[in-house]
Amino acid sequence: MDIKIKTQQKDDNTMIVSFIGSLDTETYTECEEELKKAMTPVFKAYIFDMTDLEYISSIGFAVLFRAKKTIEESGGAVVIVNLKPNVQKIFEMVKVFSESLFATLHQADEYLDNYIKYINEKE
Repeated sequence: MDIKIKTQQKDDNTMIVSFIGSLDTETYTECEEELKKAMTPVFKAYIFDMTDLEYISSIGFAVLFRAKKTIEESGGAVVIVNLKPNVQKIFEMVKVFSESLFATLHQADEYLDNYIKYINEKE
């Protein structure tokens, strides 16, 4: 199965990155390249929308972890929304993203609004 990455600017501070397909040993390099294109200093927050992610392997998980680390090192935040039950189980077992998991986009929006407000007050 292939992986497709769609990006959509939500607002001046936030980028939505949607994952479609399977993130595994056959697709991780393409995914990593697309994520690098999407990650710019312009955005302070990234929403990884997993609505259409059917499967993720350990190498796919590593791609997401590296992206999260890069974004956070530059002062940004990552949230993950709309996990399918089979994919959510993997995220829950690994526990690396536990503070970043949200059931819905609305919940993630509330979190990110507060985060961006906090960042802007510090500047």
